[in-house]
This record gives sequence, C-alpha cells and structure tokens, in this order.
Amino acid sequence: MRLRTGRLYTFGLSTEGFAAGDSASTSRSMIKGRPPRLPHIFQSYSATLFFVTVCTLHRRRFPSLKTAQEALVVYGTRAISEFNVALGRYVIMPDHLHFFVRGDQNFVLGNWVKGLKRAILKAFPNEKGYSLW
Repeated sequence: MRLRTGRLYTFGLSTEGFAAGDSASTSRSMIKGRPPRLPHIFQSYSATLFFVTVCTLHRRRFPSLKTAQEALVVYGTRAISEFNVALGRYVIMPDHLHFFVRGDQNFVLGNWVKGLKRAILKAFPNEKGYSLW
C-alpha cells in the first residue's frame, strides 16, 4: 500500500498555561470509555482546528495518488492566500484522505470540503463517468 504524506502549513501548539500536573486523567468529569482530552493546549486559539477524514464513494481508489496530492496542494495554497484558510498536515491514502484545517471566524468547514472534493474531482478528467465522492 502506497502512502502519500505532506505538510503545507503547520500550526504551532502553545503550551502556555498548561501545568505539568494537568492531564485528562486528573479531570473531575472523566467519562468511562472516552479517550482522554487535552483541553488546555488549544485555549490560546480563537479559531477551531479541525481534523477531517474524507472517504471516496464505496471506498473506490483514487486513480492516481500523485494527482490527488497535487490537487490538494493547489487547493490548500489558494486557500491560504485568498481565503485565510490554512491546510495543515495531511495524509492521502488510496481511498481516503486525512488533514488538519483551520479558518477565520467566517470559515464554514462543509463548504470548504465540498470545494476540495470538487477540485480533486476536476484533477481526474477521464473519470467523468464515475462518481468519486
């Protein structure tokens, strides 16, 4: 299995105000079966950082991982320069992709992902007869 990874923009994580004794295990309201959380790390940011997973329809493979990566990089580069949306680290798998994204206060994640899907689909002009998403 081939794996494509990359990084456009990284988000510096500030640990200011995060005491050594603070952790999710010492949280007063721990819910059984829920993974521990680190709420103190992201307090200094007003914009939300999203981790997104997007799968192809019926887990159909991308025709070319390289072409999908190029489309993602072009879309992410345009996003930061024109819309103040930062695409962070990403991983492109044969039938899905993972990435971090953050925008300003007007950022709508659903619309941005819809545009990303459209951009990747346009990168495969020979796939018009098939639905990738």
